[in-house]
Amino acid sequence: MTIDLVLRFELLLELDAPMRYDSLSGARGFSRVLGGTLSGPGLDARVATDGGDYELVRPDGVVEIDGRYVARTDDGIVLYLQNRGFVLDDGSIRCSPRIETSPGRLQALSRALIVGVGRREAGVARIRCYEAP
Repeated sequence: MTIDLVLRFELLLELDAPMRYDSLSGARGFSRVLGGTLSGPGLDARVATDGGDYELVRPDGVVEIDGRYVARTDDGIVLYLQNRGFVLDDGSIRCSPRIETSPGRLQALSRALIVGVGRREAGVARIRCYEAP
């Protein structure tokens, strides 16, 4: 059985330089979101500046991310994203964003299975997010 994924949106995040520190679990960090967008068919939202990626740098060089972001559409719909995944040593991203919305025209995103692939480089993460129909 094959599943054809549908491009749902692109997530563009402008990120501050990561704050890094050693912990008993490994090198940890946090990259604050400076802004960004979610754009796709029927979706145009601005990412707020009060979120970011919590990071754990594993011994193999892979960075585990747990991102939390809030975005708002021009018509006032609020989207809360929790994005878990990996940044590989070449900057490629593999992730699975989960979205919670306020009631309205985008609430179907709250029950969507979404996978993302992208790149992170020079303070920017660009992720194309696909939905399983």
